Amino acid sequence: MKLRAVRLCEVGMFRDGVALEGLTGGLDVVAGPNEMGKSTLFRAIRTVFQQRHHLDNDRIRQLVSTFGGVPQVEVDFETAGRFWRLRKCYLSGSSAVLSDLGGTLVLRNADAENELSRLLRGRLGRNDLLGLVWVGQGESTGLPDASAIEAGLGRLIEDEIADAGGGGQARRIRAEIEKVLDGLVSKKRRGPKAGTAYAAARAARDTATTQLAQVHAAALAAAGRLGQLIDARLREAVLAE
Repeated sequence: MKLRAVRLCEVGMFRDGVALEGLTGGLDVVAGPNEMGKSTLFRAIRTVFQQRHHLDNDRIRQLVSTFGGVPQVEVDFETAGRFWRLRKCYLSGSSAVLSDLGGTLVLRNADAENELSRLLRGRLGRNDLLGLVWVGQGESTGLPDASAIEAGLGRLIEDEIADAGGGGQARRIRAEIEKVLDGLVSKKRRGPKAGTAYAAARAARDTATTQLAQVHAAALAAAGRLGQLIDARLREAVLAE
């Protein structure tokens, strides 16, 4: 994931808003004297990606402006070749909007949070490793919380072993197949979902099977009548002699 822009309003000292545009997604350096809001800026970036809009906790309350108001954080980012814009408002004005800048997709609130979580999971299918990526001020000299990332590291090692043996590709193919089937088959009834192309195909197959059975029955009946006709003609020939 590459960060492209950050915009804040009513966050910390930025009552009237501030925008950091034109980030390269590579090595971007933010420099300036103390008390200019650098830590607030990075705290907002970390919060918007890790804290859902409807939560109310100490990390979110640290964003509140000294002048009051509703903290608003907006970021543009790139992942897997697609550009997204994420905007969150916290506390009394809680909301979340995730927009695909290259298309027309716009997701709100719970849908936006779920899609964001999917985007952050990446190849591993989970975001346990975010603790290794988000390094805050003063944290670079200490050890990360092992309990928060242990499962993710274990999964990473398992994935590397599976990829080396060819199992990783098979697992990804299976995941894609399950994704397709999820839109066609009901897990509870283990049958086709109503209104899908699969359900229509199953119904057409059942109708064709019934019609085929009827045709077979009619063919057998016709064969019986043909046999009776042949017998009658033989008797007619005998009588004629």
